[in-house]
Amino acid sequence: MGAIQQMKSCTRLRDDVADQTTPRQKLECLVNGIFNGIAADETGQTLTPIQALAMATKTDHYSPELLNWTETQVLKMAQGALTDGNPQTLASSAHVLMLCFDGVALRQKLA
Repeated sequence: MGAIQQMKSCTRLRDDVADQTTPRQKLECLVNGIFNGIAADETGQTLTPIQALAMATKTDHYSPELLNWTETQVLKMAQGALTDGNPQTLASSAHVLMLCFDGVALRQKLA
């Protein structure tokens, strides 16, 4: 998924999460959107960059800017759903969601 497409997907997800009324609905929308929406994309727009990242080395000079931006957006959505959550736990949860996202995206062609 190109940078612009990923940003659009994340923005749509943020809007969908914001439309939910309860913390549980917000969290369910976030998780379902990440795994069943963006990561489960069958067009290859998600898989291709994940595969490229898996092959990157230090000499490739990869910039993690988009990945960090996306994780920050996921964290903000989690904070909106779990307003009384521990900040460190929420940050760790956002990171774990991103790691799981990578795994779901990578195995799309295997299912």
